[in-house]
Amino acid sequence: MTEPSFDPHVVQLVGERAGVVRIVDPAGQGVRTSLILEDSLASGGPGMLLSLALDPDFERTRFLYVLKTAPRRDGLTYQIVRYRGVAGIFGERAVLHETGRADPAQPSGTIRVGQDGKLYAAVLQAPIGEDRGEMRGLVLRLN
Repeated sequence: MTEPSFDPHVVQLVGERAGVVRIVDPAGQGVRTSLILEDSLASGGPGMLLSLALDPDFERTRFLYVLKTAPRRDGLTYQIVRYRGVAGIFGERAVLHETGRADPAQPSGTIRVGQDGKLYAAVLQAPIGEDRGEMRGLVLRLN
């Protein structure tokens, strides 16, 4: 089995909630792990991968954006992290934004690139204090 090259027009990225991102070549060339998040369930931590988005100019920038949960002193938070891909492996981690408290029982969110080329993330924040029954969402736009 040969290792798949990373052409975003041919291969697919598959993200597992446990924090593993794999490259899948639908033409049968193989599956390979391209990223394991450092504080994820797969690495023995409490963080989870929630969503992935490729930069619209991926062929030039090689950027992958990840929405994930990460531990902090008072529980879990949401993080938007950028990775750069080289030869099908993602590295050069950069935390772009950290926001909100994630519900450890049900963290929820998504990340997408809009038609305007901006990065959008939507997350469901954990109830705080007396607001146990109230759900609060947050939508972020990053330039």
